[in-house]
Amino acid sequence: MSQGPSLAAGLLFGVLGFAGNWFKLPLFSSLDFAFGSFFVMIAVMRHGIGTGVLASLIASSCTLLIWKHPWGMLILTAEAAFVGWRIARRGRSSLLVHDIVFWCCCGIPLTMVLPYVVPGVSFQFTLLICAKQLVNNTCNALLASIFNLIPHKVRRHETSQLPTLNQIVFTIMVSMVLAPALILILTDIRKSLHEESEALSQETDHAFVISKEVVSLWLNDQNQVVQTLAKQVGDPDRVPAAEMQRLVENVLATSPGVKRMGILNRKLVTTAYFPLRDELGRSTIGRDYSDRTYLKTMRDDGGTQVGDVVMSRIGKPSPVVVLIAPLTVQGVRKGVAIEVVRIEEIRKYLRGIVGAGRVSITILDRLDQVVASTRDDLPIMTPFRRNPKGSAVEVGSGVTHWTPPAAGATLLERQKRSLYIKQGPVSPDIPWKVVVESPYEPVLRALQSDATFSLGMLALLIVIVVPLSQVICRRLTADLETLREETQRLPLLVREGKEVTLPSSNVREVAGVIDNFRETCAALAQQYQSLDSLNSGLERRVEESETRFKMMFENHAAVMLLIDPQSRNIVAANRTATRFYGYPGGLRGMSLSEINCLPPEELKVAIDRIAAGNEIPFTATHRLAGGETRTVEVYPTAVDVGREKLIFSIVLDVTQQRMAEKALADYRESLEQQVQARTASLSLSNRQLESEIEERKRSERQLRAHQRKLSDLAMELTMAEERERNRIAGELHDQVGQRLLLGKMKLELLAHQLEDREREKDAVEIRCLLEQTLHDIRSLTFQMRPPILATAGLESAVQWLAEELEEDYQLQVECLDDGSPKPLAYEIRSVVFQAVRELLLNVVKHAGTRKATVSLRREGEVVMVTVADDGVGMSQTGSGFPQKKEGGFGLFNLQQRIAYLGGRLTLDSLPGEGTRVTFAVPLDHSSNWKEETDGLENYVC
Repeated sequence: MSQGPSLAAGLLFGVLGFAGNWFKLPLFSSLDFAFGSFFVMIAVMRHGIGTGVLASLIASSCTLLIWKHPWGMLILTAEAAFVGWRIARRGRSSLLVHDIVFWCCCGIPLTMVLPYVVPGVSFQFTLLICAKQLVNNTCNALLASIFNLIPHKVRRHETSQLPTLNQIVFTIMVSMVLAPALILILTDIRKSLHEESEALSQETDHAFVISKEVVSLWLNDQNQVVQTLAKQVGDPDRVPAAEMQRLVENVLATSPGVKRMGILNRKLVTTAYFPLRDELGRSTIGRDYSDRTYLKTMRDDGGTQVGDVVMSRIGKPSPVVVLIAPLTVQGVRKGVAIEVVRIEEIRKYLRGIVGAGRVSITILDRLDQVVASTRDDLPIMTPFRRNPKGSAVEVGSGVTHWTPPAAGATLLERQKRSLYIKQGPVSPDIPWKVVVESPYEPVLRALQSDATFSLGMLALLIVIVVPLSQVICRRLTADLETLREETQRLPLLVREGKEVTLPSSNVREVAGVIDNFRETCAALAQQYQSLDSLNSGLERRVEESETRFKMMFENHAAVMLLIDPQSRNIVAANRTATRFYGYPGGLRGMSLSEINCLPPEELKVAIDRIAAGNEIPFTATHRLAGGETRTVEVYPTAVDVGREKLIFSIVLDVTQQRMAEKALADYRESLEQQVQARTASLSLSNRQLESEIEERKRSERQLRAHQRKLSDLAMELTMAEERERNRIAGELHDQVGQRLLLGKMKLELLAHQLEDREREKDAVEIRCLLEQTLHDIRSLTFQMRPPILATAGLESAVQWLAEELEEDYQLQVECLDDGSPKPLAYEIRSVVFQAVRELLLNVVKHAGTRKATVSLRREGEVVMVTVADDGVGMSQTGSGFPQKKEGGFGLFNLQQRIAYLGGRLTLDSLPGEGTRVTFAVPLDHSSNWKEETDGLENYVC
């Protein structure tokens, strides 16, 4: 392999190994299972010692960040170099053995030097690292061996790269032993870690609870003492100083936990105190404490207050804890009772809680000053501070695992100094805090001891199992390896007819395979002899076949050539070929380019294509001896003659055939030209016909548009007629009718004034004529525009029409109405009314019946009108209208008017089954004319 790929592979596997060492499987503390050597071993097996050492240097640099020392890099790089050297000499089949040999001979001795080169590493931890490294790296080597077997499944054709049975069996045996043992040990270590951590957490929590109770009880007892003194004194302004001094001494005598007590007046000056003199002989009476902060901020609720640790002013300066009880009378503070407690007592109680355990308890005041602690390094009034850069992890029940910051220390050193901590207030009324600390180092020692024993036993098991498995696998596969070596000479022995000697075996399956090989060898020898005799017979037949081929080749009527594809010379030509080409010296030895008219380059390409197996017949032009050229068809075939590869070609003269084909092609071309001319003529005629058809379609479209315009004009005329009838009816009613009525009234008045009988008779006749004229005008107006249609609506107008038709034509019309409102515009009501009247008149004229039905109903925004009879019926065309001309145009006109309103009309009729006409008109049709109903509302027939 070149240097570039090896360097790239080393970098790649080094980065993967670094990731495997960084993202490791943690056991406890700084003990982890890393997988970096897995990638290093793969690099060693696949790319050699140089790539493996480079990958190991990169991967093991992770230990430099963890251990802060290059010793781990040295050991792991030495492992890669040793294993790579052994693989180069002995092969990679023994990777696991090579790795174990390194750790037993070099790795463990180098690791034992760790306490002397890395500070803070104990001998016990070094033993643990030795056992862990042996187990860890052996498992990684085992995984690399398994990984090395997997890719071979896709390269079965490469026999030299296939894994041996020894490798497979050895890997399986070691895996079956190490995998369960490793899983059990790792599970046990994790379980022990959990149990030890849980026990430490419970111990810390238990100490915290007891400490709170003890401190709370002790402070309550001391509070009772100072409260008793405060109650006995009452109002210090009314109690004599001698009496207060006596009370102080009596209470102090009964309280061994109190060091000093006293009474301060409202100015915070001592008026009674015991002892009366301090260690320096100075009086304790008359001392001013008004500058004490805890006295200034004292509450007046009557309860006892626990102060912070302060420096005493009585006697020699020393830290003290003061309890305060205010002396209040009717809500007014008169003074203060103070008590200085003995801190030694609470420390004694705390030490009793701790006993010989590993827990430390510290009591802090509000300012985080030490009140009392079981730690000797924390005297009273010492500020309690913990490094804020440390990490704290919640482990449950309020307990946290605090680890100090790195600051150049290894993870192991930080874990040794880590603590399980729980802290909290003593009680809601007491501002002190309890801090319980449990060192994590005893847990680490216990886990290290257990893990050292477990991993050591597993390492011992590995050292025993791996060599033993290697020996067993070699013994199991030795017979098969011998059989493989012996069968390598099997083809030579069978070919020479010698006896094949195979080894024996004590294993039943292997012995069976060897017996099968013996039988196979005997059968192969017999088969070889049979094939040898058959081969001799085939050789004779081949000779006879070659003789027959030569005779056929020489005497065949077709032109035949044998050509050498390398030199492109004619090797042989039959008699027919010699006569056809006419060369005096014959064709043998001539170059193919002398008779073929192709350029030499194209001829070479064609010969190479035929020699490669592309045996497709082709047409060529060959040159005869006299210079004449002939068109020929060549049928080439690549043949083996002896050990030579030649081209056998059959050449057919097709010159006459090609000439006939050319004449036929010329005639076909002439016919094609005639067909094209005829096609062009037909295309021209077709285009003219299409133009005429398009013109006719355009005329039809114009005609239909004109018809639509005529239809719209007819409907407009109909609507104009309706409007004109409305106008005339209005004028007849409003003008002519009114004037005639006025003339009648004046004539009647005049008739009463006449005394001449003859003139009165004439006036009566004139009045009768006027009345008849008024009646005729009113009838004409009613027929032109029924007032009931404008005033009472469509339903009433249809009912009136039914009564009129029954009176005039004896037609019984049944009117049906669904009762729903039908707010139609007047022009639509008029068209609907005229349509109903026309349909009923058709019943009178053509149906041959005296019964009909008119139905009015509303469906959504549409009014449905149905006129039906049980008369003779009629035949219909495909459009639904009657076949006969009588009445057909009226129905068509009616359909046009309904369609103009945006509606539709359908007719359902059969001969002898009556007729049913249904039409629908919309409610919201916009009118094209103004409804003219002025004056009709007051019109009465």
